[in-house]
Amino acid sequence: LTKAVPTPAQRQAKLAECAEHILLRPDGRLKGDKLLAPTLKTILECQAAHTDKPRELIRTCAEEWLSSLEDDPKADPPEEQPFLSLKTAPQYLRTMFGLLRRECAALDGGTKAPLEDHADLSAAAVTAELKELVELFSSLAQAMRGTHISSINIVTLRESAVFLAWFNSRALPFISSQFIGQHGEMITLLKAIQPTTRMLQALCVDVKARLETGCLTPASTLKRELESLVLQVKVMLQKNGCREAFWVGNLKHKNSSGVEVSSQMYVEAKKGLKKAGTPKKKKKVKKKKADDDEDEPVDVDADDEEEDGDAMAVDGGGTSDADEEDEDEEGE
Repeated sequence: LTKAVPTPAQRQAKLAECAEHILLRPDGRLKGDKLLAPTLKTILECQAAHTDKPRELIRTCAEEWLSSLEDDPKADPPEEQPFLSLKTAPQYLRTMFGLLRRECAALDGGTKAPLEDHADLSAAAVTAELKELVELFSSLAQAMRGTHISSINIVTLRESAVFLAWFNSRALPFISSQFIGQHGEMITLLKAIQPTTRMLQALCVDVKARLETGCLTPASTLKRELESLVLQVKVMLQKNGCREAFWVGNLKHKNSSGVEVSSQMYVEAKKGLKKAGTPKKKKKVKKKKADDDEDEPVDVDADDEEEDGDAMAVDGGGTSDADEEDEDEEGE
């Protein structure tokens, strides 16, 4: 009897199963050992490339694996993912974001045609697909929320900018064209992405405040996409005759963990951290009297001699010391 030749789909399923087996249940030779970064990268990409349930894999990785990591480099890895740690988390994130990009490209259908002209899906089906993609993006972007590790922040900022660029160029024109006919669904879709964009904006402020130089370029790119999103939503509402739905509110200045903080960002000087506007100590100098040769100490305000001291404050929220700590942001 000849053995049946497996089909390409069966081969892909077997490859994904083998990669999952290595990552979830390592054998005795790998147990307790660390995989080299290139090896781990290859196994993760193999699993992502051949899985038949890519969206379920993204959701599981974001909501169960990555979110279970403790913010401690010495903490034990999760039982279900023995190779996952704060050191390897960027590779997991990068692979899952790559899988999300593949799902976005599948919705495009390999063409630059507008999504409303999709040959295989109706407008309602495209809306449902966009909603699910936004949910997956939000899960990935917020999976490591509050983790102050530069390598993780770089991946989050860079990959979030890539997704938002796709959303601005592909999804927003579709939302604008279908806004009147699917008003409720489109409002729900825009509201679904708002919490994540606010968190990403706070993350951009955080990395600048902590002077994470490797994050500054991705943060600048992401901020441009966030601004483009706000402006395009405003134009879309105006085009559809509901400009009044766009409002400007006063939001508390919060960091990426959701904790309210001051709108002032501080730069560490040689003598430590000081707040801008702190009264400087008065210097005692000697002033000679005209009619006497004796010296007498006289208090002179040092502020009269120089305006800047050792402490420096960088304005992160566009406000001065006289402004309130609330930051004006635009919302829908």
